[in-house]
Amino acid sequence: MIWGFFIQFIMGTAYWMFPKHLSNLPRGPEFQAWLVFVCYNFGFVNILFSKLIPFSIGLETVGKFLMCFAIVVFVKLIWVRSITYNP
Repeated sequence: MIWGFFIQFIMGTAYWMFPKHLSNLPRGPEFQAWLVFVCYNFGFVNILFSKLIPFSIGLETVGKFLMCFAIVVFVKLIWVRSITYNP
């Protein structure tokens, strides 16, 4: 429940609530937000399948890498918005 829903809820809320850019793309590149969503969910599904399928070699590693990649991209997406805010 924590990894599947709660973390994504927090990330979505932070993406929506953090200060917006003063440009025509107020929340940054939309592609990066979708990349975070797809990589995190695909990584989560890989980890779940690695636990359910007994001989899934490397599936858990790929899932963990995708989830870590998604978190790094999310931090980059939010960090740029938090340090460039000028009201």
